[in-house]
Amino acid sequence: MTHPATSNLPVLTSSDRASSRSGSGLWRRFAGYALSRGSTEAMLATRGVLLALLLGPAAFGTWALLRLGMRYSALAAISVYRGLELELFQQRSGVGANQRRSPAAALGFVLVLSGAIAAVALGAAFLVEDATTRLLLRGFAAASLTEAIYGYALVCTRGRGDLRRYSMLEAGTSVLHLLWSVGLAAGWGLSGAFVGLTVANLMGIAAAARWVELRPALDWEMVHRMLRVGLPVVLTMGIGILLSTSDRWVVAVWGGPTMLGYYAFAGSVTAFAGVLAIVVRTVVFPQVYRQASCSGPAAALQVHLDRTLLPFACFVPPLLGGLSLAVGPLVAGSMPQYVEAIAPA
Repeated sequence: MTHPATSNLPVLTSSDRASSRSGSGLWRRFAGYALSRGSTEAMLATRGVLLALLLGPAAFGTWALLRLGMRYSALAAISVYRGLELELFQQRSGVGANQRRSPAAALGFVLVLSGAIAAVALGAAFLVEDATTRLLLRGFAAASLTEAIYGYALVCTRGRGDLRRYSMLEAGTSVLHLLWSVGLAAGWGLSGAFVGLTVANLMGIAAAARWVELRPALDWEMVHRMLRVGLPVVLTMGIGILLSTSDRWVVAVWGGPTMLGYYAFAGSVTAFAGVLAIVVRTVVFPQVYRQASCSGPAAALQVHLDRTLLPFACFVPPLLGGLSLAVGPLVAGSMPQYVEAIAPA
C-alpha cells in the first residue's frame, strides 16, 4: 500500500541516478581543477606583479607587447589543436581507425607554421635600428615557438583525459615561469625576462615528453581533417582576442610602452578574474564533446547552456564586482608607483 505522503514523489530511475553521479563527478573535477588552476594563475599573476616592480612601467610595457603578440601568434597552433582534441577523444572512445596519426600531424603543422612566424620575426630583428624593438622581436621568435609546442603538450595531455597530470603540468610550469622570468629579470632586466619565458616553456616541454609523443610528421590529409574542426573555432577566437585586446592596442598606440605598462599591471593584478572561464572550459569541454557525439550538437549545446553557462553567468559577475573594491587600497598601500593602474584595474 502506498503512503499518501509519498505517493506523488518522483521515483529515481537508473538513468537518473547515473546522471546524478555524473553531475556530482563533474563538480568534483571542477573543484579540484579550480584549485590547481587557481594556483597556476596565482603564479603567473605574481610573475606579472614582480616583473612590473623590477622592470618599471616602460620596460614592463614592452613585456606586455610581447605577451600581446604571442596571443595572436598562438592562433596558428590553435587552428589545429581544436581538431586534435576531437581526434583524441574519438581515439579514447574507439571511434575511427586513423586517429593515432593526429598528434604527429598536429605537431608537424605547428612546427611549420609557428616556425615560419618565428623566422620572420627573427629576420625582422636584423632590419630594425631600435634596440628595444630588436629585443622584442628576438624574444617573440623564441618564446612564441616554444609556447606553441608547449601548447601541443597540454592539448595532448588534456585530450587523453588525464586531468590530474594536465593540472600538474600547468601548475609546475607556472612555477618555472615565476622563478626563471623573475630571477633572470632581476639580473639582466627585460632580456632576462624574455629568456626566462623561453626556458620555462622548454622545461615544461621536457617534462611532458615523458608521456607525450614529440615526433612530428607532415600528414596534410590529417591536418586538413583537423582544420575543418579548428578553423571555424579559431576564427571566432580571433575575433574574441581582437575585442578583448583592442583596449591594450589603443593604450599602446596612444600612450606608448609606459602607459601600457601601467595598464598591463592592472591586468596582472586582476588576472584571477579570468581563471573561472578557463577552469570551466577544461573540465566541461570533454563532456560537451561526448554529448555531441551521442546526442548531437544541438542537444549538447542546450545542456551546456542550462547546466554550466547560465549558473556561472548569474553567480560570478556579482562576486567579482564585490572583490574588485579591494584592489584600490591594496595597490595604493603596497605599490604606490602604480597608483595610475588602479582605475583600469
